[in-house]
Amino acid sequence: MKRLLVAWLAALLLPLPAHAAELVLERSAVERLVQQALFNDKGRYFLQRGACYAYLEEPAIALAGGRLVLDANLTAFTGVIVNNQCIGVPLKSRVRVSGKPAPQQGGFVRLVEPSIDNISDSNVRALVQQVVLPRLPQALEIDVGAAVRSMLKQPNVAYTGDLERIDISAVSAENDRLGVVFDFKLIAK
Repeated sequence: MKRLLVAWLAALLLPLPAHAAELVLERSAVERLVQQALFNDKGRYFLQRGACYAYLEEPAIALAGGRLVLDANLTAFTGVIVNNQCIGVPLKSRVRVSGKPAPQQGGFVRLVEPSIDNISDSNVRALVQQVVLPRLPQALEIDVGAAVRSMLKQPNVAYTGDLERIDISAVSAENDRLGVVFDFKLIAK
């Protein structure tokens, strides 16, 4: 009985094997992802197209304080459309918005808790609040599963690998690095 109790206590106290992997994206890599995903129309991310329009351009990314920060120029011509022309006012402002990277189902990282951090022209605040912030979480989504699959595809390898599952346990944004800790199951064929 005493041996059974000692064995049971030893099993409880032994450290469990670590299964987590970590993917670290430096600011430059995150910036390229943002450029490819959003600013892929001559360096612009259109929020609205047509006679009345709004777009962001010249993005800069920072990763600090647990947040991904997007700094960009906003150019807009807002108003009402009359005879296929926008009757309104032109707006230009430097805007800084941010969101907290958080794990999502299916191996994705998406921004939550979006906020306006700074706007050089206070007249633009309502436009950013109504148009930019609601789009930020879906727009800046990182598919960690796709990134891992891409990294696993190596030429001249005699097997193929199928990523069966990926579970993200933690995401951090500090010191201009985005860290994603995850567990995954890879089947080699």
